[in-house]
Amino acid sequence: MPVPLPLPIELGDSIKEPRPQDCTINGAGWYNYWGPATRPAGADACINEGSLSGGTAASRSMNIPGYSNPPYDRGHIIGRQLGGSGSEPGSLFTQCLGVNRGAMRVFEDKIWKAVTEKKETVYYAVVLGYDSRPIPDTVSVFFAGSRGSAGSDVFSNVC
Repeated sequence: MPVPLPLPIELGDSIKEPRPQDCTINGAGWYNYWGPATRPAGADACINEGSLSGGTAASRSMNIPGYSNPPYDRGHIIGRQLGGSGSEPGSLFTQCLGVNRGAMRVFEDKIWKAVTEKKETVYYAVVLGYDSRPIPDTVSVFFAGSRGSAGSDVFSNVC
């Protein structure tokens, strides 16, 4: 089992410096997916109320490494309810159905509530940890909001 990276992280050129409290670009949120679609490494995002509506359903036509029907889902790296893409190359990964619809959803709902109820701008990072399989073994997540909300966790993705 791989050792997850501590968060916040520096992953190559993806994150060059800590994000400021307001991570927006001219007031707009943004989404950045890391790695090739054949082996997504993760993503980071700056999420505010204006960016939440951009989420899209998981594409059924996209080839996702290691995906097969249950016990797996086509998991969004950045959750759809957070504005994450389900059609951009590298935005989906093979995720255990129970994790995707359980603990990961609960974690993402905390971010959604920070943005919608507390009116925070949130910096969010997701790192996929691989061993030898084409499916990530771990999903490490971290978020920090502009008004103090924060959280991190590591989810096993072995079904």
